[in-house]
Amino acid sequence: MDSDGIRGSENSSPVVDNLKAEVALFWNSLVNSKKIVIIEEELNGHVDSLTPEKLKVLTKNLSSSRKNLNRKLEAITKEIDSNSARLETLKLVGADQDETLRYIEELNEIGQGLSQKLHEIDEILKQCRIQGEYLNDEI
Repeated sequence: MDSDGIRGSENSSPVVDNLKAEVALFWNSLVNSKKIVIIEEELNGHVDSLTPEKLKVLTKNLSSSRKNLNRKLEAITKEIDSNSARLETLKLVGADQDETLRYIEELNEIGQGLSQKLHEIDEILKQCRIQGEYLNDEI
């Protein structure tokens, strides 16, 4: 696996390489976002230590990141579907399917990496919602 959590092969197609680069840049921008970094330092794994304002900022940033990840997953799904149809056509005409299979596998691995990151964001958002409800009940 790469440092961004996405596995790749040395024989990646340019489209897959571009997609991997875009995902890595997106994830790095998310991780390096000053608002999130500041909150993560203060959070240190405990949402219950956040003020209502910081909780709101964190929730907003994570929701935005979640939305972007979902868009990328949808694009990957469409690309997999398109290449699956191409694969079927290649099977029918007896053409070489290796490159298309490799491409679909790479897209699938990228999708799995994004799904994992999405799950991590969802877990933090869940904690934020619980803490938000707790803070609202206190008021």
